[in-house]
Amino acid sequence: MKKFTLLKVIIISLSFIFTSTIQANAASCRAAMTSINQVIKKVDSALLSTDFDQVSEIVDELKTTAQSVLTSSDNCECDDGYYTAEDMLEDVKGAYLSDDLYEARGFLVSLKKQAGIAKKHVKTCGL
Repeated sequence: MKKFTLLKVIIISLSFIFTSTIQANAASCRAAMTSINQVIKKVDSALLSTDFDQVSEIVDELKTTAQSVLTSSDNCECDDGYYTAEDMLEDVKGAYLSDDLYEARGFLVSLKKQAGIAKKHVKTCGL
């Protein structure tokens, strides 16, 4: 009888831990998805702009947002999303260091593509 009770307690405890972990991962994956969508919206705004200063401001905001994608993907335990977020940060860095609008747009187009890829990865990880 004691073995049965102990086994029951262990199973209940493990299921609670497992459920809590899944919920935490799902919340992190949702946060990553939200950040990815913000990246896409900001990139679209930057691509529509013809003012280099405005694009620079948007790119500056994108640094924080892309970092959020990286952190959320890591917490979501989505390796492919994490690696893609690293690529996104490289594109943001390239756009940030660009000397002109044309060069910045090249990095922004690449960033948007990477964001689409990251979105697919995060969807498969925990949503």
